[in-house]
Amino acid sequence: MEVCHTQTSLTHSGASFFAQRWGEGQPSKSGSNSSLMASKKSVKKPEIVDAPEVVPATFGPEEISASEPMAEQKLPSLSIRDRLLMSIDILHQGSWISMGLVADPATGEMKRDLEQARIAIDCVGYLALKVDSQLDDHTRRELKNLVSDLQINFVQQSSHE
Repeated sequence: MEVCHTQTSLTHSGASFFAQRWGEGQPSKSGSNSSLMASKKSVKKPEIVDAPEVVPATFGPEEISASEPMAEQKLPSLSIRDRLLMSIDILHQGSWISMGLVADPATGEMKRDLEQARIAIDCVGYLALKVDSQLDDHTRRELKNLVSDLQINFVQQSSHE
C-alpha cells in the first residue's frame, strides 16, 4: 500500500508528537522525566505498513503505580487545549487504521472502513481549527500538515475502491 506524505508527519519519531509535547516541563514525582522515557521504550508497537506509527497515548510522565487502586492514582491536570490535542491524536491514529493503512492495535488486523475514516478526518480538521489560536507557529504548521496528509491519503484510498 502506498502512503503519501506532503511533509514530515507528526508521528514519525516513534512516539506521538502531542504526547512528547505534554511531557515537556512536567517532572515526575521523583523530579525527572525518566519514567516517561522508560514507559515509551516498553510500549509494544503495532505492525505498520508504510504509514505513521500508532503509539498508545500517554498521560504524561507522572509515575502511576500498578499496585495503587485506580481511584487512588492521581492523573495529571490537563487544560482544554491539551484535551483537544489528545482527541486530535486519537482521531488521527483512528483515521490511519480506518483507511486500512495501519493495523488495529487491539486486534492486529488491517481493516478498511472509509466512511469511518472520513468522519475521523473531518473531526481532526474541525478540532484543529478550534485549537489553532492556542498553538505556536511550529505546532500550527505541523497540525495543518497532519490534516493534509490524512486528506491526501483518504483521496488516494478512495480512488482504489
